[in-house]
Amino acid sequence: MWNRLKWFVSPQGRNTMGAIATVGAFSVFSVSYLPKSLFLDKYHDFVTVRKYNEPLSVTPHLQKLWTEVLHDLNLSEFYKLLLKPFMVCGFDVWHEGSLRTKYGSIIGLPVNFTYHDIESIDKNQIIINNEPLNLSRDDAKKFLESFLLSDDGKKYAIAREILMTDNYNIVIQSVVSALLTGGVYVLSAHLNESLSMFDKPRTIRVVMYLVIASFFWGVWAMQKDILTRRYESSVDEKISQLGPKYVKGAVEFYDKMLQRNIALRTLLGTQGEKAYTCKGNEQFIIRMKKLPITHRKNFFEEKLKNLNSSASFNNDSTLNFE
Repeated sequence: MWNRLKWFVSPQGRNTMGAIATVGAFSVFSVSYLPKSLFLDKYHDFVTVRKYNEPLSVTPHLQKLWTEVLHDLNLSEFYKLLLKPFMVCGFDVWHEGSLRTKYGSIIGLPVNFTYHDIESIDKNQIIINNEPLNLSRDDAKKFLESFLLSDDGKKYAIAREILMTDNYNIVIQSVVSALLTGGVYVLSAHLNESLSMFDKPRTIRVVMYLVIASFFWGVWAMQKDILTRRYESSVDEKISQLGPKYVKGAVEFYDKMLQRNIALRTLLGTQGEKAYTCKGNEQFIIRMKKLPITHRKNFFEEKLKNLNSSASFNNDSTLNFE
């Protein structure tokens, strides 16, 4: 066995495995970065809503809201050219790309943003557990009501997604993923040589590789989740400074998200209980991939309370010189 394995610690073996590890790290970088930059148009085509095999156009009203948000965010003309709205599959707003690259970013608006009342919802397109939605159930009615948002709620969601692309996150995550992939090889090779692991049973080496891979995956997941939550907090802080309409819109948006998730928790049965908490937050077992919805709603409710208090104080402190 040693005769077959000693090649890995020979100069030729080290060079070969080092080259393979380098190619692997570069491949990880490419897989992470290219779909969100060079191939962003292909990504867009994959997730866009289509009707009769043609992309569904953004409605004039949504285009109007989009223009208003761009104005409120005070974006430069250059950044405006890098942004592209489109109708995305599913019922959630969505973003991809980065305003810090020449490829820009795409912002997905869900079809439910075109609904203005219950009657305008295409209920035949809603399938729960492979069955049509049972409209006689109270949770189904709550689910449908959660689709209806005011213009302020929609504008908050659009602003949030735009600002979430105003960073270098796709570059950071691609570089970190590549470095950690290379780190797995470097540490494994070092321990193989320093601890003479090729002299030990294969089971021990396999366990060591699994421990190393798990450690680096944990580092990757931790930094990714921490950075995502940091961006979300920063974005909410920026939007809260745009005025009371955006703050009220945010409270409404998260209230409807919680309402939808609570309804799905019962509509989906066991699967729904695994996906959502009783309060409507997403269930996370090991990782905290994003800020809880209740946390973000509470943040804006506190901001709204402060705005109302300030307005009341200003009214009460008006001097009368008569």
